[in-house]
Amino acid sequence: MGFNDYALIVGVAFLVAGFLAGATGVSSVPSAPYMNSLGMSKDELLQALGLVPTMAGVLVLGGYMIARVLWL
Repeated sequence: MGFNDYALIVGVAFLVAGFLAGATGVSSVPSAPYMNSLGMSKDELLQALGLVPTMAGVLVLGGYMIARVLWL
């Protein structure tokens, strides 16, 4: 399998994950197949899956604060 084939597979996984995240509002579930397609080791995958909900929560909080929906 050449680089272009691998890039196509990762690109399709990225598009599907992005569509599912946008359609459902949940970013951690569709990001698992995408990160798995990147060829991460088991430990790297678990660390990345732990960071996704954390960073999503931080970004949502920041968005709420910028939109002045939530004040801390």
